[in-house]
Amino acid sequence: QNGGFEYLGPLLPPKHQTKNPFLSDQEKGNCIGVYCVAKLATNDYMTTFMTQVELNACAQQNGFNSSVWFGPFRGEMEKKACIKRAFKLWPKARDKSSRLSNAVEMLNSSTYVDAF
Repeated sequence: QNGGFEYLGPLLPPKHQTKNPFLSDQEKGNCIGVYCVAKLATNDYMTTFMTQVELNACAQQNGFNSSVWFGPFRGEMEKKACIKRAFKLWPKARDKSSRLSNAVEMLNSSTYVDAF
């Protein structure tokens, strides 16, 4: 909320200035949204963002009261939701064997094995 953020459209990275990355959450202000910037193979950029209203809708849809959305990892879930939304918009190679495609497919499936 207190950071200098300027959205320049979906095909440019935003201007985001943080004067002090060590500020506490209280000093930073409330989170009003998240964004994801991807640099494509063509050297173009794609920026996707989600407002706090959209993130709250994701949390409610995914069982807000009984999931990690409610606990200390909510920020990580918000980032993950934005990355997954952005991934859907990125140009895809015809080859579906990319590691990122496989990772997203695994996250979307209800059955996957923890590798650890």
